[in-house]
Amino acid sequence: GSVVYASGSKIFRDNTLLCQLPEDIGGLVRDDRFIACLSYEGQRIYVINDKGQVINTIQRERRSLLGMSAEHKCLYLWARDRGRICRYNFIDNSESAVFEIADTIRNED
Repeated sequence: GSVVYASGSKIFRDNTLLCQLPEDIGGLVRDDRFIACLSYEGQRIYVINDKGQVINTIQRERRSLLGMSAEHKCLYLWARDRGRICRYNFIDNSESAVFEIADTIRNED
């Protein structure tokens, strides 16, 4: 029920400073107790918990963040080649494909 936003490198919940990250943030996604913060220039995603602690830092490699699931502890990323969507578990650092264009092309044959 609270508002979470970034101002430069600072992340706020309502009017309270939640944390300050090492670089400016260009956008964020929140789901339940987790917040994914996309760096403005550094191509990183910082995952923080509701206490403001950074629990993971992920290199973006020019991937776009599509969404987040707190229940599954996953980020959903659109791959750089735009040919697949990946699921990245920010607790155990595992990655798997959710959707690949190559799979749909093979299924149409």
